[in-house]
Amino acid sequence: MRRRIDRYRNTEYLKRMMYAVIGVLGIGILYKGNYILYKIDIVDKATDLHHKKAWIEAEACLREVKTYTHFKYQETKVEQLLNELQWITNYNEKLKQIQDDVVGGKQDLDYDRFYSGILNYQTIDFESLEGYQREYYTMKYSLETTIDDGWVQFKGYMQNMLEQPTESAKYNWAKEHIFEIPEQYFSLPKNEVIQGLFETCDQQLYEKILIKSSGLKEKLDNFNEIYKMNSQYGYQTQWLTPDIIEYVRDEIKSYAETAYEEGLQNVRKHSKTSLREMEDASVVQEEIKKFFSESKQEIKRFYQIIQDYNSIASHFYYDSEIENIQKRYIELKEDEIQTLIESEYYDEAINWYRELSNLQSFSQEIKEIERTKLFKDPVVLIEDKLGDYAQYQVGWNALAGERYMVAINNRAMQCEVYPLIQEEEYTSYRKFIFPLEEILGSDVMYHWIKENTDADIELNISGDLIGIKTSTKGQEELAIFRVEENYAENLFYGIGETIEWDETMEEIRVIQSYDEEEPMVIYHYDSEVYLKEEVLIPETPDEELTEEELTAITCDDENLDNELQEEQLEEDALSYDLDGII
Repeated sequence: MRRRIDRYRNTEYLKRMMYAVIGVLGIGILYKGNYILYKIDIVDKATDLHHKKAWIEAEACLREVKTYTHFKYQETKVEQLLNELQWITNYNEKLKQIQDDVVGGKQDLDYDRFYSGILNYQTIDFESLEGYQREYYTMKYSLETTIDDGWVQFKGYMQNMLEQPTESAKYNWAKEHIFEIPEQYFSLPKNEVIQGLFETCDQQLYEKILIKSSGLKEKLDNFNEIYKMNSQYGYQTQWLTPDIIEYVRDEIKSYAETAYEEGLQNVRKHSKTSLREMEDASVVQEEIKKFFSESKQEIKRFYQIIQDYNSIASHFYYDSEIENIQKRYIELKEDEIQTLIESEYYDEAINWYRELSNLQSFSQEIKEIERTKLFKDPVVLIEDKLGDYAQYQVGWNALAGERYMVAINNRAMQCEVYPLIQEEEYTSYRKFIFPLEEILGSDVMYHWIKENTDADIELNISGDLIGIKTSTKGQEELAIFRVEENYAENLFYGIGETIEWDETMEEIRVIQSYDEEEPMVIYHYDSEVYLKEEVLIPETPDEELTEEELTAITCDDENLDNELQEEQLEEDALSYDLDGII
């Protein structure tokens, strides 16, 4: 029984397998048959389309037939037709893409796509086509008509942007591409029309820039953009140049004139006379400081304006009048500087010139001030270390110089001599150093510098003589030496309670106390040496006597007067006797 059941099951399985195989074979037969029929149908369709001169559609069918490779059907005929339609294969895809770009660009106002399609269209070599073939493409795609319509449309679009530039930010784009519009789409000569559009556009932009731009630099930058754009197409923007020149000139001139008026007021206010009328030196310094600060800021603003003009505007619209304005402005500033020089504010004047150096070189003027400053005030030679000097003196026509300075360097223990001579273009000076130890001797130098640090030092210069006197409590010391180039000769040294001398140092009085053997000695200078002339007893100043001494002197004076009166009476009597005898 079981065997029967197994046999039955095997039989059923075989049947099912047979049915499945038959089904697959049937589907394959159907697919193959359909494939054969479809290919036959396409070949027939392509043949029919070719016969009707629908060459583009026929070529598309034939290329599809080439994809059916499992069944051979009129292969020779298909190859023959494809060869005949090779001109379709070579051109159709390109023309279809061109049409898509031209039509699509025109509809969407996408100029780049439209123009790209035209450029591609112009690259096609239609010379290799037969006449009927070109006619066929012309009729099929209507490209010439579409291109004409597109050019007209885009010309109007660009023209509108240039006529109303303030309504759109694409006026530069329009300037760039309007030159690509063919000549035949302009009713007047193309260049005349485009130049007119540029003028209209630029004039409106100019007016907008004047209103919207915040400062001269921003305005110049925007003007500059117009010039740069136009210069790419050979236009010098001559239609704007007069207006821009006038505007820039007026702006700079207005600023310069305002600065000029303010500068004149400053010059009058800070003239030499006005400055000297101020008694408080600190007030004068504050006035000068304020004067310089205001002028410095003004110079910076003017320089910025000129810099903006020189770096931007002058490349396109040079104006010689701007140079004249700048020249007049600098002349004003030089007047201000001259006021400072006359008032001997040399450092301030130099700073002024340095501020102006951005506009013009003033190296020679600065040198001249430095020369004048050095000659007027040689102290500048030691001002960096002024704390090292116990005393200095500046004078004229001595020590072989028109101008001189002698300084006692307390730190270096030396006397420094600076003769100055003013040449035509500069001030020359020399520096001689004389160690105090060599001039005064080590004992005196040590006494002055080391022990008497609080001593008062007095300098005196006459001809080639230098005198140094120190004063401490109860004593004065004087040393005089003669200077010859790098050599110093010690001529005199004296110590006393008081030492008197004059500017020429021709006479020296050394006064000692009363109990000295020589209470006062007078020395006279005789060309090369000091000679001891006489010894005197000085009159003691009243203010130095005590009350008892004054009383005693008064009594002595009264006794002296009585004695003189008696002597006078005796003389009168004697004279009377003589008269009687006669």
